[in-house]
Amino acid sequence: MPGCRLDDIDASLLSYPLEVLNLTVRAANCLRGVTSLNALLEHNEAELIHTRNFGRTSLLDVRRKLVHFCVDHLALPSGHPMRMALYDPHPALKAVWEAPAQERSLREVVGEILDCLNRADEVREAGSWQSTPLTVGPPKRCDYDTASLSEVCEAFFHCLKEREQGIGYLDDGTMVVIEDGKRAIGKRVEATVTSIHQTSNGRMIFAKARPERAPVV
Repeated sequence: MPGCRLDDIDASLLSYPLEVLNLTVRAANCLRGVTSLNALLEHNEAELIHTRNFGRTSLLDVRRKLVHFCVDHLALPSGHPMRMALYDPHPALKAVWEAPAQERSLREVVGEILDCLNRADEVREAGSWQSTPLTVGPPKRCDYDTASLSEVCEAFFHCLKEREQGIGYLDDGTMVVIEDGKRAIGKRVEATVTSIHQTSNGRMIFAKARPERAPVV
């Protein structure tokens, strides 16, 4: 089965100059000093959008052209659902393309858009979600009964980008996902358990951090 990720593309293709993307004149002029697709992919979206004359329209053009280039150079058959999703006007897929400028590299953003296109049915069913500067699509579904440990972790870490969560561990190694726990990373905290999921890989506990007690004066 052909790969559908950015890493599955022949690395030499990413050394091509930006002219292969056929960008708009404005976007091309703003990126005149960028020598290759690889160099472009390393640019941070949130910084790029503040380049003089390079606005949201140029950013969306660059995103779409990069993704189209990647899909065109993946070994996918002509009727592959991922190719069809490229032109799907569904509002959920449109929201992926038009997500706000991300506080991360174009490489990461393009990779996530490719992932969303590869699971387009799931994105359509998700309907709507809250876009953030760290994600362009909805979290992946995770079947706790059948998912591998790596898949479970990937799903949770995706969610951590969107919420002020942290991960802690009990003395026996059980993972605990703690809401509002980001502020206490590296510390021991008291938390109230809200739910427990039993998976084939063991237990996963969800909890909410308790408010810090005011110091006694």
